[in-house]
Amino acid sequence: MEFAFNPLIGRLSDKFGRKPFLMLSPIVCCLLRLSVYLNPTNLTVITIERMFSVSVVTGFFTSMRAAINDKLSGKDLAISSGSIAVWAGMGVILGPFIEAFILRNFGAKYSFLTVAILNFFVTLRFATTLEETCPKEQRKEIDWVACNPFSFTQVLGISNVTQTLMGVLALQAFGEGRITQDINQLFLGQHLGWSHDLIGYFQSIYGLGIVLGGKFIKQSLTTLGSFGHTTMSHWTTAIGYMIRAFVQTPLGQYGGLLVMLPGGRKRDAVEAIVTDVSLANSDMGKGQIAAALSNFKSLATIFGPSLAGYMYSFGFRNGISGAPFYQIALFYVIADLLFRSLSKKEMGIDEE
Repeated sequence: MEFAFNPLIGRLSDKFGRKPFLMLSPIVCCLLRLSVYLNPTNLTVITIERMFSVSVVTGFFTSMRAAINDKLSGKDLAISSGSIAVWAGMGVILGPFIEAFILRNFGAKYSFLTVAILNFFVTLRFATTLEETCPKEQRKEIDWVACNPFSFTQVLGISNVTQTLMGVLALQAFGEGRITQDINQLFLGQHLGWSHDLIGYFQSIYGLGIVLGGKFIKQSLTTLGSFGHTTMSHWTTAIGYMIRAFVQTPLGQYGGLLVMLPGGRKRDAVEAIVTDVSLANSDMGKGQIAAALSNFKSLATIFGPSLAGYMYSFGFRNGISGAPFYQIALFYVIADLLFRSLSKKEMGIDEE
């Protein structure tokens, strides 16, 4: 559903503006999660909630990215994305503790009620304060062909530069938290024998990394530039995963996370460069580009957990239990080699 729905939202936001589709997510999530609260044992209701809530939340981030693109570009776009990530990281940190409190004191269905109430207030806030960022004179007619889930092929077809940068984004995606969550649970819980509480703390610290990465990105981009920031992010992430693979103790796992912190917002600069190059060399809308990037990266969501599971199984059979993390580290090394194969001029980087 997410893969099919996202390009449609992106393209429709180019036609009708960003605000309606930014509001769609909290409205739909409020109604769906309220339905689960009222029907907590109905598997059909729960299945529908999972299918559509993930789709509209993904559509929200696509519309939000397009709205930021309406106002910013280049380094400023990357810095803004990092600032937003600070708030997302706070959710990753606080979410498990809030959920645990609700589960322990009230029961599972009240988690859905809490989220429904939060989405209701978000809807009110958006309705009363959110401004439209895409003026009518900049809106584009709907190209229904461009609404297909594989519309990212249009970005790939623009030039060798966009092909290479999209490859970098795909490789980066394999190391993101949403992809590694399952293998972290398996590795820490089954292999290292950590309790659920310890795993939860680990995930919260990962969220702290997102917060610190969002805080750090402005200074990093100002000091190192887009090129240097991206290379630094690739190598700190690769080294961090190598440490986690090789040093299989609590110190090694937390130490690896610590090394990764400076590169917590590794993809922001690359996404900004791809967006600027695509806008300069095609007639694609900003919502369409945002959706294309999101859908292309979502391929890692499809293949990443299975690949990590295969590598874990392979490593377990061959005495290399850290194999999934070695694989992710290798992907980041390849991503940096690809990125550095392009010149700054080809990528339109001139601020350094």
